[in-house]
Amino acid sequence: MPWLICGDFNALLYSQDRLYGNPVQFTEVKEFNDCMQDLSLTELNWRGDYYTWSNKQHGDERICSRLDRAIGNFEWMLNWGHLTLEYGVPNVSSTMQHQSFIPTVQATWAQQSSTGPMRKIWHKLKILKPALKKLNAEEFKTVTQKISQARTDLAVTQEMLITHWSDDLQQEEKLIL
Repeated sequence: MPWLICGDFNALLYSQDRLYGNPVQFTEVKEFNDCMQDLSLTELNWRGDYYTWSNKQHGDERICSRLDRAIGNFEWMLNWGHLTLEYGVPNVSSTMQHQSFIPTVQATWAQQSSTGPMRKIWHKLKILKPALKKLNAEEFKTVTQKISQARTDLAVTQEMLITHWSDDLQQEEKLIL
């Protein structure tokens, strides 16, 4: 049966999966690699930042790691292995947390329908889908550019902190993060 699992594995798969900090040791990657081989798992292709976690420090204290992955079995890869996972793009929960989400759902759900209970739910979900797609497109379409700009701003602020430390710059860094 095809299956895919995505998430924060909190384990390294390759030696380049940690940037800065202590060098990756063979023992850190061995168990995860053995598991992947034993179960004939493959990592899904991704687009976006390689390092998906950081300790949010700067200078010599900063550590970045690749912990988030999507891995699937042979059957899944056979059917859908051509897909690419995009890291750094808002997911459904981001849309659900937006201030317009609940009012959009409530407005759709308040519409009257004279059909049976299951057909009523189906009909409302059918109406809700384009409304939520529109909300997602309007609010999150440019998120990749916004993240890129925030990273640039953060790098500039952190560089300034190294050369001209101040409480204001430290506060600005926290705000950007």
